[in-house]
Formats: sequence, structure tokens, C-alpha cells
Amino acid sequence: GNPSAIVCAAGIVNDLYQLPIPEGCKSFYNAGVWTGGEAPNGIAQHSELLIELRSQMNQNLKQLTEDFLAIIEKYKNEGRYEILVEQLADIPGQEGVDPEAQKRMDQQLEEILTHYCGEGTFFRCGTGDINIPMSMGIPGIGFCGYKAAGYHTREETLELESLTTGLAVNLTVMLDCAQ
Repeated sequence: GNPSAIVCAAGIVNDLYQLPIPEGCKSFYNAGVWTGGEAPNGIAQHSELLIELRSQMNQNLKQLTEDFLAIIEKYKNEGRYEILVEQLADIPGQEGVDPEAQKRMDQQLEEILTHYCGEGTFFRCGTGDINIPMSMGIPGIGFCGYKAAGYHTREETLELESLTTGLAVNLTVMLDCAQ
């Protein structure tokens, strides 16, 4: 039959989720938005995906990107689909920060969190907009100023009473770390 853009997009997403996550740091991929088709009884002529690839390390981000583009080439080479890839953002890895400067900033944050929250602080790897200044050698920290659960899902919840403490933590971090 006629080629379906939905079948192509489904194949791309399926192949994406078969990729191994590179080791050595936090890296991930996500197909977060998918649209397409015009009618339930028609063959989809058009489909769009928003795919996110992120990593703390540029080498891993490069590998994810190459692997994703190989998937796209696989479907292009079938000769049934016209595929356009558009890069909407370029979030680099976090490499380039002086480890001692980062450690000092992390220790400052740990002291502030312990003071306001009275709980042991745990640090975990993450990736996000903080990667941009860190890729330029600027130490940085990213944290939540509230208590929540179910992050990045429709079931995400927020403990409203935690906002007061979160605001105090955020203001203290901005003032103390700016020095």
C-alpha cells in the first residue's frame, strides 16, 4: 500500500528506544511529542516528532546524535519516506569546568540545604540548561526549590508548603554563590 508517515515515525521511535545509553555520565533520549495524520480512516501523509538527546559529556552526545541520524538514514534509504531533520536547540555537555571550583560550589549548596532543610543532601548527575555555562567553564548547580514527585509526568505533584523553604534556599544560594 501507500507509505504511512505514522508507520515511519513509529519505526523511528521504536528504533530510538532500542539504542543503548552511553556509559560514564547521565545521558538520555526522549520522544516527547508526536503528531500526524489527518483522519482516522486515511493514510497519514505527514507526521512530526520532537526528539530530545542530552548528555553531560560531549562524546556521549555525539554518539547519541550519530546513532539517531543512522536511524533516520535507514528510513530514508527505504525510498518510501521523505524525512526532514531540524535541530531546534544545541545543549552541549558539561565538560570544561574546573573540578575544584565545582566542588566548592557543591559544598556551598550542601551547607545551605542542610541549614534550611535539616536533611542530608544527595547529589546526582543531571543534564539541562546548566550545561550551557558549564560547557564554557563556568561552575554551576541545578536544584529544585520545592518538594515534588512524579517529575516530568502528568501525575507530577508539588508540596505547596515547601515553597517557602525553597524560596529561602534559592535566595541564599544566589547571594552566597555570587560572591
